[in-house]
Amino acid sequence: WIEDSKVPSFYFYSMPHHHQQSINIKSKEYIYKELNSNKIEYTSMFHPASKSNLYKNFRRNDFDVPMGGQSEKNFFLNDILIFDNSGSTLIHCAIENEMIFYQVISRLDYENFTELQKEFFLIQRKYNFGIFDDEESKLSNSISNIKLNDNYCLPNDLIEFYSKYFK
Repeated sequence: WIEDSKVPSFYFYSMPHHHQQSINIKSKEYIYKELNSNKIEYTSMFHPASKSNLYKNFRRNDFDVPMGGQSEKNFFLNDILIFDNSGSTLIHCAIENEMIFYQVISRLDYENFTELQKEFFLIQRKYNFGIFDDEESKLSNSISNIKLNDNYCLPNDLIEFYSKYFK
């Protein structure tokens, strides 16, 4: 059925590995540890259509965000978003609204990326937004640095790359 499919080829290169990212418990543990060990308040939102049990030990709602419905309606422009996979559609929302976001993945996830995904992730790494789940204190240190700088914004080259290749 693949030959007759109208689905873009990008789907066939990225989505099989996306499943591995979505079930990677190590990235979820890493984010939880980084946020909690540095007493960073957070809310862990779930997908409105399917609440995964993989997060049950990692969820918090420090900001009393109402759960369910469209997540985009619960964000503010000064929020910081953290994604544990590269397939979240909310990444597009973050970039288009110039919101700071992080992508935490494993090194194997990176190896399975397409060349464009790798290039995008390397731009994120340049600004400490792309983080591997074995880099102790990198996420918490980066968040702390951003919180100290009221004027911090999403880098232009990240927005330009996104606009050129993914929009």
